[in-house]
Amino acid sequence: IWFYASASSDRSKLMIVRIEPVTLADKAKLLEWRNSVEVSEWMYTNHVISEAEHSEWFEKMLRNKAIKYWKIIVDSTPVGAVVLSEINSVDQTCSWAIYLGESSVRGLGVAQAACLLSLNFAFNTLDLRLVRCEAIAENVRAISLYEQVGFVANPTDAEFVQRGESNLAIVKLEISDSAWKSGKDALHQILDEKGVSLDEQ
Repeated sequence: IWFYASASSDRSKLMIVRIEPVTLADKAKLLEWRNSVEVSEWMYTNHVISEAEHSEWFEKMLRNKAIKYWKIIVDSTPVGAVVLSEINSVDQTCSWAIYLGESSVRGLGVAQAACLLSLNFAFNTLDLRLVRCEAIAENVRAISLYEQVGFVANPTDAEFVQRGESNLAIVKLEISDSAWKSGKDALHQILDEKGVSLDEQ
């Protein structure tokens, strides 16, 4: 499955957006993204990640069968990542996250396309009933994307994570399988408005 996303108002100029599993060949690119200011400012830790620390994390991630870690590809270029983690087939739940490492593709429908692909996999392929995500409360752009996709903030007590000397407020969100199935047509509409079409071959 892939998307054709218009790179401009001229819909004859299309770019292919797809997700593929991360492999060892993507190790250096993921470190570059994780250390970029655009990504790290919204992570729970924002120190510069060393190659040794990244290698340990990367190897554990690849071995972890409860994680699906995909790279988001525009044409032939990786531009970000989308992740399902803590996949629990008994409870039928998982956690979800996304980031774009290349700022040039923001606002083109790439993130929405990756959301659709990954959440379709979660609910249709893995047959999960609930997907959870969270974000630093100040990350308004990300929360807006999540809500646009169909996530709803979970009205629990306020939670915080300590990063350095700061206590950062956290927003927790979730989406159920029924909400996804009834609401994803609205996401397709958003993609249509951005010049994005879905090829389901």
